[in-house]
Amino acid sequence: MLRKGENAALDGGRVRVAVTAAGTPIDVSAVLLGDDRRVRSDDDLVFFNHPAQDGSGWKAPRSSSTRT
Repeated sequence: MLRKGENAALDGGRVRVAVTAAGTPIDVSAVLLGDDRRVRSDDDLVFFNHPAQDGSGWKAPRSSSTRT
C-alpha cells in the first residue's frame, strides 16, 4: 500500500491498480514515463478526460458514481 506522495518502481510488466475511498470523492490520475524515467509529452497524463495512451488506460467500475 502506498501512502500519499509515495511511489514504487515497477518491473515493466502489466500492472493493475485498484483505488478505493469510502465516502470521499477521489480524482485519480497516472503519469506514464519513458525508459529515461521522464514524461514524453502532455499525452502521457492519464485521467478521467484522457483515459488511455499507448495501450494504457483506466476504467471506472460499474458501481462507481464517477461522472465523466
